[in-house]
Amino acid sequence: MNVCEPIPPSVIDAFLDRTRDRCPGASVADPKGTVEDQGARWRDMGLRPGDVVALALPNGISLLRHFFGVLAAGGVPALVAPNAPAARLHRLTAALGARAIVAAHVPRDTEGLERHENHGRMHVGLFTPAGDPAANPGEVILLTSGTS
Repeated sequence: MNVCEPIPPSVIDAFLDRTRDRCPGASVADPKGTVEDQGARWRDMGLRPGDVVALALPNGISLLRHFFGVLAAGGVPALVAPNAPAARLHRLTAALGARAIVAAHVPRDTEGLERHENHGRMHVGLFTPAGDPAANPGEVILLTSGTS
């Protein structure tokens, strides 16, 4: 198996900056700082290496910043349709063993939620860990149209 050299965070930051500059929808509500800053923020919230984070965000700079920030923290991003109904998001986060979710709305009374934060227009919910992390650091979970 061929293994690529890790991409330096500065290269990812430059890519995100160029992308933001080309996205008319980018706003002050998008996550700030470098990829390493985002990773540190996730670790400060309690994310552990291998913890799954469900990202229920529309395509755009905010999704990319959260995606790379989760990876920088050693977490495992799982891309979830942002228009999924709340009940489906709940089932998916449970099935994935997700430690956190980022979405347009995460109700504060969501079962198992230990921490809730507003990140601009997005909400971050951190669940109480149910055991050891469900995946390995650096992995990415991609759901297919048949995922229930």
